[in-house]
Amino acid sequence: MSGLEVIDAVLSAASPPVSCRQAEAFVAERYGLRVTARALGGERDRNFHLRGSHGRDYVLKIAHPAERAEVADFHTRALLHLARTAPLLPVPRVVTSLSGETVPRYQSASAAPCVARLSTYLHGQPLADLPVSTDRRRALGTLAAELDLALESFHHPAMRLKLPWDLQHAANLRPLIETIIEPGTRQLAIDGLERFERHAAAALAGLRRQAIHNDLNSHNLLVDEHGERVAGIIDFGDMVCAPRINELAIAVSYQLALDDTSWCEALAVVEGYHRVAPLQAIEVSLLPELVIARLMMVVTISQWRAARAPDNADYVLRNHARARRALTYCLAQPREALIAQLLSRLDITQEQAP
Repeated sequence: MSGLEVIDAVLSAASPPVSCRQAEAFVAERYGLRVTARALGGERDRNFHLRGSHGRDYVLKIAHPAERAEVADFHTRALLHLARTAPLLPVPRVVTSLSGETVPRYQSASAAPCVARLSTYLHGQPLADLPVSTDRRRALGTLAAELDLALESFHHPAMRLKLPWDLQHAANLRPLIETIIEPGTRQLAIDGLERFERHAAAALAGLRRQAIHNDLNSHNLLVDEHGERVAGIIDFGDMVCAPRINELAIAVSYQLALDDTSWCEALAVVEGYHRVAPLQAIEVSLLPELVIARLMMVVTISQWRAARAPDNADYVLRNHARARRALTYCLAQPREALIAQLLSRLDITQEQAP
């Protein structure tokens, strides 16, 4: 299969046709729980918010049929690892079935079998729905670092499988960029990819690597009811083994203020991360291009997917407009001056950088 065909096979996989009633029946049979289901958004999977008769809330994820069982096992075992090694981290907890399974099979008469997972529901408002302060950005960086430190010792055979959203393989999206119809957007994506390839791609192989969440966007981060702290991290479905700095770059890419203070505001995320998991000079020097690459990926993949799944366009395009503006902004910033500013704020000497 060509690169485009591989990407298409993953990103265009149809969500399994599961109704709320079917989700309720599945949970009753396999988990012994009486629940009321409400459908949630999702890129490729069917997700449900379940309200239990006993007052507890859950999330049921039924993966798209093309997802391999080992991938679902990877995500589930990562959550189980976090429950053991970092029990205070605000992440979903896996619920086992009556027979002790963590990823039981969902089977219906009208569709291929799919893997499923039931986990606890985290309450809170998405960070995307709230004004973001410097303190919240710094807290986000701290929480991302704590998550990465907890995942540092986690390993799984499937963690090295390639994923379209894997930042280190951004160049694989070139065929998708060529399908962008609007000339300005297409050139913006080309420029972003060229910056990544010129200044960052070759250096990634020598960086610290581990399992990372890989999608700390503002919709996957929950803030508590008082709006004072980041109180939840959800959606571990894009996990990969990658350079650790990619985690921070992804988080930063969604926290740019899109004005003259943009990178100044986002520096709070970097500072919060660095306090808990100190960054190396080489990682800091690559951060601007990694942010650019992530924004390019959001612009490219979301527009490509929306054209092929118009019924789900609102969901897949929810970050597109902001990412396009942020990419325009980042490409206009002087690279060397920004790296110097980052190193200075983190008290890393210029001589330590490559």
